Amino acid sequence: MIQNLNTSKNLLAPVDIGTAAYWWDYGQLKLYLKNAFQLIEDSSEAHLMREFLQVKCGQLSANDDQISAASAVHLGVTSKTAHSVLANIYVQHLEADRAIAVNCTAKRLILGKHALAYNILEPNELILADGEVCTDVFMPDGTKIRQRSRIDIDGGKQWKIQLDSNSFSFEQIYKTNLSTDVLQVAQTSSKAHTDLAASFDLTIHAD
Repeated sequence: MIQNLNTSKNLLAPVDIGTAAYWWDYGQLKLYLKNAFQLIEDSSEAHLMREFLQVKCGQLSANDDQISAASAVHLGVTSKTAHSVLANIYVQHLEADRAIAVNCTAKRLILGKHALAYNILEPNELILADGEVCTDVFMPDGTKIRQRSRIDIDGGKQWKIQLDSNSFSFEQIYKTNLSTDVLQVAQTSSKAHTDLAASFDLTIHAD
């Protein structure tokens, strides 16, 4: 089949990367957590993952007695973390024990075991129970929709179903954003995060 293609143009094709390469799949919640938590493991694969993603691993403050993996993390002095994975975080008070938080700005963020907070903007307090998942979806007009789930919920099977904790189904959110200007929403979201973070006293930094 390849012989029949016009080879004068760029060709998109699979590349043989051998059998010694690592593959980290983030396409499902259970895989997202599984591979993210590798960042705090003590293995050759975990070491290479931290090096590839430029993530540091260690105790973030004097309050911590366990290590966490962190990249661009800014916390208030009362925060306490253990065995957690944190990236692009601006939180006045964070409590996280074997949890994941990515791109979150909040006054108080309390995360149970295996909880996942993603793109959260919270001027007050957000508490996630064990295994709970939460994200904020920004809209073109600057408003945001908070969607919740759990790591034991199959998003594919529940795609058209509105969960009790949400105002919309996953499908409705997807269709609402089909024509969204992604760059515009990203700028709106970034400004909202920056403005809120400016009101916090963040003394712990892990870059």
